[in-house]
Amino acid sequence: MSKERITISQLKEYSGKVIESCFVLKFAKLGLSEKAEWVNASLEDQSGAADAVIFKEAIPPTIRQMVGQVVKVKGMVGLRSSEIQLKVKEISLAPEGEFELSDFAPGLTEEQREMLTEELNGLIESVKEPKLNCLLKTAFGPAAVKAFAMLPGGHSHHSFNGGLLVHTIEVAKITDDMIALDEADAKYHKDHITVNRDIAITGALLHDIGKGKEFVPFPFNKRRENSYFVGFPSAGVTIIDRYIEAIEKANKGVTYGRVRDVLENIAAACHVTYRDCVPPRTKEAILVRLADKASADRDVVDTDLCSFMAEHPDEAPGMIYSEYFRCSITLEDNQSISQKKEEKEAKN
Repeated sequence: MSKERITISQLKEYSGKVIESCFVLKFAKLGLSEKAEWVNASLEDQSGAADAVIFKEAIPPTIRQMVGQVVKVKGMVGLRSSEIQLKVKEISLAPEGEFELSDFAPGLTEEQREMLTEELNGLIESVKEPKLNCLLKTAFGPAAVKAFAMLPGGHSHHSFNGGLLVHTIEVAKITDDMIALDEADAKYHKDHITVNRDIAITGALLHDIGKGKEFVPFPFNKRRENSYFVGFPSAGVTIIDRYIEAIEKANKGVTYGRVRDVLENIAAACHVTYRDCVPPRTKEAILVRLADKASADRDVVDTDLCSFMAEHPDEAPGMIYSEYFRCSITLEDNQSISQKKEEKEAKN
């Protein structure tokens, strides 16, 4: 029996052998006849999918709860109608530490997460106002950052585990760049509204803090059950409010006052496609909203360009970008070409 990590794409090499490895249990459906009871299942990882059959003696009572999770499987690799089928002898939830999440869902490496966490901490330290710095350190403590760094940015952009961290840092950096341009441009305008950098960067870093209430890192990009009733912008406002209340309660005499309203408006004003989005009420909120859209649209364009190039392999390199721009949809609804293609295939 092989003890090494075996992927779906490698199963053919083990035909006729018993293997033990970890996969995602994509679905499990009970089958019944007068003489037998079994479960038809599908196993997946980043390399592909394979059918599996689990007979009565190997069916765990918690099989339904395992769907969508990483499972440890022991079974015989065989063929059924020339396709790989795994006859499962044992199946259980895979213990943490026995698998890498990146084997089952696209995402950042551990090294990339560490580098981005350092960059996030640098942005937090750049916020000098004590109350705002305290708020950010409360929101992005070590445990919170570890969980935050595993979340996807969403379905339509930065759709990979860790994408939320990448997007959040991008939004803060774009906001910072726009503030610098705004300050440089001030000398050309008689009337100019100064931007508070500390508020804008704090708002940028917290603008998607509610996505932890909407998405789970695994099963990949799945929404939490209650997220359809409470969108992440509203959840973000609630989280910011709770952090501020906790800080004020623990530090007598500390009050955030109007800053609380400004930060909550930034979180609620960014997401134009959500029902709980509100208009921006400050210049800081406008800049963060623009930065959020720029980051999201850039990622969508990057993803769609790769898909477009794959579909047009004979297009001259100098023309592919012009052709993509001519054919592309507007990104106002933040729905990418690749996303629309997936929806069309699903309907068919």
